[in-house]
Amino acid sequence: MRSWLVVVLIVACPNAARSDPDAKAQANAAYGDAEILFQGGDYVRAAEKFRLAYKLDPDPGYLFNIAQSYRLGNDCTNAADFYRQFLAKIPNPPNLAKITVWLQDTELCAELRTRDVKIVPDPKPEPKIVPRPDPKPKIVPHHEATPAIAADSGRTKRRLAFVAGGLGIAALSVAGFFTWDVGYLADQRARFLLTCTTNAPCSSATPDRYDDRANRAAQVARVGYVVGGAALVGGAALYLLGRKGEQPVTIAPTPNGAMVLSGFAF
Repeated sequence: MRSWLVVVLIVACPNAARSDPDAKAQANAAYGDAEILFQGGDYVRAAEKFRLAYKLDPDPGYLFNIAQSYRLGNDCTNAADFYRQFLAKIPNPPNLAKITVWLQDTELCAELRTRDVKIVPDPKPEPKIVPRPDPKPKIVPHHEATPAIAADSGRTKRRLAFVAGGLGIAALSVAGFFTWDVGYLADQRARFLLTCTTNAPCSSATPDRYDDRANRAAQVARVGYVVGGAALVGGAALYLLGRKGEQPVTIAPTPNGAMVLSGFAF
């Protein structure tokens, strides 16, 4: 069984009302309680906690969570009502087709219950909800932004891929330098030995110093090649994984600015 997440980021204009930090903190606490109840299968109580979070912080993502909780809790009437409220706030979410099916199902369920028709609950409810909102607001230049419900893991992986690639290139550069240094020290040792003759023998201390330095340079070069190669391979893997996580984004205008929505299935 598949379920959809809706990631909602509301970008407000400068003239939008500022949210109360205390209310937002209380909303996050209510969300945490709701998430625990939801994962434990107590969907109706989870819906009540989500409603409290929405009252404290009117983020449309909470409306979706409330509807999901009521639907899985077999409260068709409330589920249909909150799906409608969610679509009124966000008319064109990325998973509109899926939400439309859920709305139609819950409306039909509510209608049948008014006729006193017995409804058999879903034996395998979908134990998924929208991820917990980030308690720290994301800052957008010249705008105020509310916390996003879920992070863009694909973008994070690509950023880590570039960091790993940079470290890999740096490590290979260091390894290349010390490889050159090994050859340079060998040449210097050979030139020194050419100056030694039977009449003017040389001390073995100087060749030994060249050998020690060359051995240390060779060890550093080997470590650099291993670390650099591993970093480049890891960076390439992270970049490919990050690209797989990309999802379409929808931007909808609002009276106070714009609303950015994205979604992914799991």
